[in-house]
Amino acid sequence: MALWKTVGGKYLEGVSSVPDLDASKLTITLAETLKPIPEAETLVFGQTPTDHMLMVSFDPSTGWNAPEIKPYGPIPVDPMSSCLQYATNIFEGMKAYIGPDGEARMFRQTEIWHV
Repeated sequence: MALWKTVGGKYLEGVSSVPDLDASKLTITLAETLKPIPEAETLVFGQTPTDHMLMVSFDPSTGWNAPEIKPYGPIPVDPMSSCLQYATNIFEGMKAYIGPDGEARMFRQTEIWHV
């Protein structure tokens, strides 16, 4: 049994008795077709996908599930994930204040918005 408590409905705190990730439970499902190996000079971070990916999920009451290496593909994301709600990740770190005249004043846009 896990010893977690929810704080503010968003965060889990506490000591857990769930087991750590067990790499010995790793399963591997190989892709049926592989891409050619690109030359090292042509690799671009964030633009050169691999043939496989590692997936591991965590449940606060049961701990880590068995890790799995499987063919590269879409990742299921819960629609209630905070990164999708109101695009909060886009505005992370941006500051806006209402001035004495009632107009919004935004700060740090150039540091946040990289085009």
